[in-house]
Amino acid sequence: MSSNNMLLGNFLKRQEGVYKSIDVRIAAVKSGAVWQNALTVLRFSYEEPAAIQNRHAAIKSKWPELETSNFQIQMQAWAFELLQILCQRWSEGEIIGTSEVGNIQLGRNVDLLGFKGVFRNYAYTRAIRNGRASLP
Repeated sequence: MSSNNMLLGNFLKRQEGVYKSIDVRIAAVKSGAVWQNALTVLRFSYEEPAAIQNRHAAIKSKWPELETSNFQIQMQAWAFELLQILCQRWSEGEIIGTSEVGNIQLGRNVDLLGFKGVFRNYAYTRAIRNGRASLP
């Protein structure tokens, strides 16, 4: 299995045309009047944002919502073309939240595209052929 050390931004440039959406899931806690990030997961997807939103709706219908006045889980589906907006807000130390909560504070500025990682070539990575995702 081969791998490459590179920045996330460089990896995403190499994958141009593969990703169509960003699945964002956030656990946030309220401290005073400010919502703070507890955990955020980003998943880059070959699916359209509407498909991600449908998956979120299915999750919400299957499991009871876990939300209190001081804790909330948010699920967002971003079009991949909006990655720069997401990165800009993260570099300012905040995540765009729902209208009810407003922006969620990260606690520090984050250079998302500057993250270093080891990107391995996996045999089960999906390939896009004729506009459809399939296994290689």
